[in-house]
Amino acid sequence: MFGKTEKEKQEDNKEAEVEYADYEICRKSKVGEYLQTGQEFFVADMKKKKIYSSNDLRLRELSEKLDLEHTFVFKEANYM
Repeated sequence: MFGKTEKEKQEDNKEAEVEYADYEICRKSKVGEYLQTGQEFFVADMKKKKIYSSNDLRLRELSEKLDLEHTFVFKEANYM
């Protein structure tokens, strides 16, 4: 067989379509300042592969997530 089938071409295209994100990680110590000023920020849980908004979490939930080692905080993200 000399050429690729249509299915093989589609699979190659899926592999080439990689999404990237541009984000700036913030220090967890800045969370108190963000909460006082009402700024929204996000907590990424790398173990569960989830992102939580500070507006959607209660203070207790937020505190528990920030205490975990596999989380980090960022303010905004741009997907490319």
